Amino acid sequence: MSDRLSRPRSIPGAALSATLGDGKFELPCCTSCGGVQYPPRDICRRCLSDDIEIRECNRGGRVVASVVVHRSFADDFEHGGPWAIASIEMDAGSIVFAHVLEPLRGGTEVTIVAINDVLGDGVLGALAEGHEFQALQDKFSTFHE
Repeated sequence: MSDRLSRPRSIPGAALSATLGDGKFELPCCTSCGGVQYPPRDICRRCLSDDIEIRECNRGGRVVASVVVHRSFADDFEHGGPWAIASIEMDAGSIVFAHVLEPLRGGTEVTIVAINDVLGDGVLGALAEGHEFQALQDKFSTFHE
């Protein structure tokens, strides 16, 4: 394993990761129909337009399901488990996957945030009421030994 881990990303994925890495909660959106494009893509999944830009979205959402992961095959997560991940139905209309502090029940309202992972890449996190941003950021930025 190299000293610096990395993961391959598509061009839209790398652009989103860079934006989230700067702490901005912005997602790829179609300028023709307004649809959120997650996971990031070059062509809108609703109207097939290629006019997509990264912009601010509503941060609200509800948990669809969550799971605790005990072992990942990704090098950057091999030492960090267990951790919780949730699928979130955004108020903006898309379903995203986000890191959470603990497993959450379906229907729990959350606020989606930008956090950095152990590689410094921007990823999505979700905070339920009473959960603090810094606790989530700390948990997911310190996995690698």
